[in-house]
Amino acid sequence: RPDFPEPLYNLGTAYYNKGILDKAIEYYKLALKQRPDHPETHFNLANTLYDKGLADKAAEHYKIALRLKPDYPYIQNNVGLAYYNRKMIEKAIEHYQLALRLRPDFPEAHYNLGLAYYNSGFIEKAIEHYQLALKLQPDFPKAQKELDRILRRRAAKINNERPEFH
Repeated sequence: RPDFPEPLYNLGTAYYNKGILDKAIEYYKLALKQRPDHPETHFNLANTLYDKGLADKAAEHYKIALRLKPDYPYIQNNVGLAYYNRKMIEKAIEHYQLALRLRPDFPEAHYNLGLAYYNSGFIEKAIEHYQLALKLQPDFPKAQKELDRILRRRAAKINNERPEFH
């Protein structure tokens, strides 16, 4: 059937999972020719483009996927990543927050929001979201590393600010 993109979509996904990104892109684009309003294909194509370092092209497909399926938290999170990597931190925060409104138990979105808050100078908010990420997913090394780093810096700063007694 001409409006049935799943075989092409599945081939794109298979190539993506094997790390053959150019072939994955090729098949996702073929699937979109058959059905341009398929949000999952736009989302996976965007992820693949993003993994190839093509953040601007990825952002185009994330935006299309978002328009087609605005209530999908993974799209919101990945749009946030695209903005974050383009140094558009406020827009990234907005999309991470939207992802968390749609799915409050989304550890990766909490982690990403923590990074964005940290890089915006909102240290307490960053700590809160790293802790939430770890509560939801205790084995989350990236979140643990960032939380430990912030807490070590905070402790060092407190130790340096203590008055010396003679």
